[in-house]
Amino acid sequence: MLAIIQAFAEFRRQQSAGCSFLFLLDEAELHLHPSAQRLLKKVLEDISHTDQVLLNTHSSVLVVDECSGQKLFKVEKSNKVTTISAVQEIEKMDVIFELLGGSPYDLLLPRNFLIVEGKSEYELLTRIAKKFYSESFKGLKILFAGGDIVEQEESITAVHKTLTPLVGSDNAIYKDRLVVLLDKPNTQQRKAYDTFKRSYRYLAGSGRIFELPENALEQYYPQPWKKNAEEIKALQAIPERKKTLAVEVADNISQAEFEEQMSVLYSALVKCNEEAFN
Repeated sequence: MLAIIQAFAEFRRQQSAGCSFLFLLDEAELHLHPSAQRLLKKVLEDISHTDQVLLNTHSSVLVVDECSGQKLFKVEKSNKVTTISAVQEIEKMDVIFELLGGSPYDLLLPRNFLIVEGKSEYELLTRIAKKFYSESFKGLKILFAGGDIVEQEESITAVHKTLTPLVGSDNAIYKDRLVVLLDKPNTQQRKAYDTFKRSYRYLAGSGRIFELPENALEQYYPQPWKKNAEEIKALQAIPERKKTLAVEVADNISQAEFEEQMSVLYSALVKCNEEAFN
């Protein structure tokens, strides 16, 4: 296939006029080495100067490399509804992260990390960052740890281990930079929370642990999205509803409302950006 496309690209370059073609390629990366995938993309870029190319892929290699005239779209299914949305530059790192399998071990040098406890915080803050701070907070990677202190600690450790082989075990490059956002612990969580802070004294001592004033993000939302304990319990029965609510808040809240009424979240983003690599 690659040889045929290369031959066609050369043929089109030699043509001065003629009809245009539409190329539809489904998972063109199959059976191709990463270097061959890059070669394929270069050939497709050549063709795109005269013809339209639509490429469906699960390959981070084909996504990460920039080329002229390229547009990226993400296909997602939520609540049994499939959507297709354009991917902005600030979102590209998230797309690549998911294509690599969603593991911190696969991330390649974002400017900094903001570790949050749950998926709701992740959905809210990634959309807020895109909506209001696409330039000022560019290059920050938000990771959600799975929803509790133990998993969060493991996630932070994983982030450190990602870059340790590159710089040595005594010099993890994000150790003095990453920021953590936690819910206010309840009585049952307090012991684990205190253990977590003792384990990561350099985070607590440098003002890089942020704590919500409420036990759950949904209690911290401004009106009309704020939920009480009973409503939160009902949301927890169907976790997808918590994500849907987070998306609704992010899509409708104003920048002033976010910065003034959700100031802890805003301060965490600001701190993460201040500590990030330039």
